[in-house]
Amino acid sequence: MMQEVFNKHYNIGSDTFKVTFLIKTGSKLDAGMMPYHVLEVQKLPESVKYYFHKGEVGLNGQHAIVQDADSTPITWSDSAQRELINTIKNEKIPSKFFLKPQLSNGFF
Repeated sequence: MMQEVFNKHYNIGSDTFKVTFLIKTGSKLDAGMMPYHVLEVQKLPESVKYYFHKGEVGLNGQHAIVQDADSTPITWSDSAQRELINTIKNEKIPSKFFLKPQLSNGFF
C-alpha cells in the first residue's frame, strides 16, 4: 500500500506534467535511508503513466531519479525530462514524511 506525499502539476515548455510522489505506507524518508518510493509522471492530456524511482547511477555511488525498467519509454524531449527532474528534486516535502525532519526537507 502506498501513500501520497505530493501531487502537483508542472509546466515545462508547452507541456504540462502531473507528478505524484508515493512512498510505502508507514515508511519515512531520511537523509541516510531510501525507503520504497515511486514518482508517477503523466504528460497531460495523455493517459499513460510513467514510473520513476531514486536509484544508484554509475560506479561512484551517486543517486538520481531514474525511470523504472518496466516503464513505457517517455514521449517528451530529453531537455524537458531534465528540467522536470530538476524541478522535482527541488520540491519541498512535508516534514511528517521524514524520520528526522531537521536533516532534510527535499527529495534529495
